[in-house]
Amino acid sequence: MFKVAIADSRLVRFDDKEVAFRYRKVHSKRLRTMSLSVFEFMHRFLQHVLPAGFMKVRYFGYLSPSFAMSREEPKARVELAHGFALQQDDASITPVVAPAPLCCRHCGARLRYRRTISSPHMRAPSERRTLMLAPASG
Repeated sequence: MFKVAIADSRLVRFDDKEVAFRYRKVHSKRLRTMSLSVFEFMHRFLQHVLPAGFMKVRYFGYLSPSFAMSREEPKARVELAHGFALQQDDASITPVVAPAPLCCRHCGARLRYRRTISSPHMRAPSERRTLMLAPASG
């Protein structure tokens, strides 16, 4: 049903400190070699291991590229089998309303954006910026 994340033939060398393997970038025919620490290699490899009880199935059924029906036909078949139809009425979609603009507590004028404040943990204390909101003029 599926292949392993990396074939043994792609492993070039490995020892206690690093693993080297061959790979090919997408849309390229050139083979490349990458060396990773053992921990980084294991981290990347284990991202492809499924939990117990799960099975990886790719390109099977209606997700297969060679599937002949349009995407709407399986959807219609499911609706028909379960006795319901999805409502795609445009009137049922509610438009998104923009939030009310911020106003100054003292004078009531609309506030205007000046700059973004970065997190205090990301900058040195001398480089921290303060939020500057000023009433919009005119």
